[in-house]
Amino acid sequence: MIAGERTRSSLVFRSLQRASAAVENRLRPNVAPSAIFGERIRSAGAQVDKVFLFVNHEDHRIEVEPIAPFELARRLAFLVQHELTPLPQHYAVYRFAFPCRRNEFIESAAEYSFGMLARALNEKETYVVRLPYPHLFPELYQAIRPLCKLVTAETAERGGVESPKP
Repeated sequence: MIAGERTRSSLVFRSLQRASAAVENRLRPNVAPSAIFGERIRSAGAQVDKVFLFVNHEDHRIEVEPIAPFELARRLAFLVQHELTPLPQHYAVYRFAFPCRRNEFIESAAEYSFGMLARALNEKETYVVRLPYPHLFPELYQAIRPLCKLVTAETAERGGVESPKP
């Protein structure tokens, strides 16, 4: 009798999973960016010069402060570890079942992600932005706008000083 109940509940569970997935797909429609932005899309890549890490805090003020690229890489690597938390748990079960089968990539994922992030962020301007929740986007924009000025090659040659407008 228990096996029959498991089968029914398993069938119900699978059906609920399928229905949930279908609803989730409808909530996130696949819309081409050109449908939203029209001709304003550029397909050429952009160089990343500045990286911002947004963190909620209890204060009502928005605080922006520079952070060393190495330190930002460390923080982001911990974030990656947190996001992957279920994976090491499942891997431990796998290792229990197959103790001789190792996956070097999973076992070194933390070091690998930190190294990759450290290389990617090296020599970038990096900032931590602490902001209240819910976010106040006009205030956020005003806080980071001075840091987002476009730096052209010509401006960089003059040490970041823009030429006067005629």
